[in-house]
Amino acid sequence: PGADPLAELGPDGLLPEERVNILVYDKCNRSVVHISTTSVAMDSFLQVQKRQGGGSGSILNQDGLILTNHHVIEGAREINVGLYNGRSYPAEVVGQDPATDIAILKIKASPKELVPVEWGDSAKLRVGQRIYAIGNPFGLERSMSVGMISCLNRQIPSRTRRTMFSLIQIDASINQGNSGGPLFDTRGRLIGMNTAIMSSDGDSAGVGFAIPVSTIGRIAPQLIEHGKAVHPVIGINRVYENA
Repeated sequence: PGADPLAELGPDGLLPEERVNILVYDKCNRSVVHISTTSVAMDSFLQVQKRQGGGSGSILNQDGLILTNHHVIEGAREINVGLYNGRSYPAEVVGQDPATDIAILKIKASPKELVPVEWGDSAKLRVGQRIYAIGNPFGLERSMSVGMISCLNRQIPSRTRRTMFSLIQIDASINQGNSGGPLFDTRGRLIGMNTAIMSSDGDSAGVGFAIPVSTIGRIAPQLIEHGKAVHPVIGINRVYENA
């Protein structure tokens, strides 16, 4: 006879992996914010139209610093950050780096409302490792999806046509609105920031990408201090031979 699938149920009626899922969510969800933006564009009749956008972010500290993607707030005239308690605060841009798609915002909120993420380490990640994405897909605040690391050190082009290196490929379901949201390990530590999906229609196809926390740790301090990041350039241009 096969093993009893219910043998691992605890006194609470939960499987061990379910308890881990719940513990990660309980620890981390208050550190995730909902970012809403308003931008202005001209329509075909040269009328000014307001456009609404949104994404996710992570609370970095109790000073009100928020981590998100550059493309979430790109071109925004107004940015608001919603917290777990339902309160929303206007945000200012501290710094942004289009090349790595990283941005830092700041809000003026009480330190008691701000629950910072616990910093993790992306240097020892392994393919097959379980991961958790929490964000606001389609505006559904603090939704969690579970998956694993599908591959490491992926490369994809950024919006500035530079190549983004060392990305984490994941199979957890992330959709529009998850951009800028945190990626956690089983201890609830930040190991990356969800930034892109590979899809033909803009919705999840099980191939997502996250910026590793090692890259964030290198870029974010520069954005906080200088408002921008400096990227080394070799200084060599290609020369093509003409026939």
